[in-house]
Amino acid sequence: MKSISIIIEIVIRFLKCFFILLVFGQFLPKILDYILYNFIEKMNVYDNSILVYNILSRNKNILYNYIYIFNEFLKF
Repeated sequence: MKSISIIIEIVIRFLKCFFILLVFGQFLPKILDYILYNFIEKMNVYDNSILVYNILSRNKNILYNYIYIFNEFLKF
């Protein structure tokens, strides 16, 4: 009986780890990409406002690279 409970516990931990990898590797970058896209593309520019595009575009490139690397890791 103890071996069955240990196996169930291992499977539950494996599923938790897989869920965490899935959230941080797939869903979170896509949500951040959507937020950055809406912030960059749908913003209002006023006369007295200054926005540094290089910082935002650089962060967007880092996010795209993160998504690409994670997807390549899952292909192995």
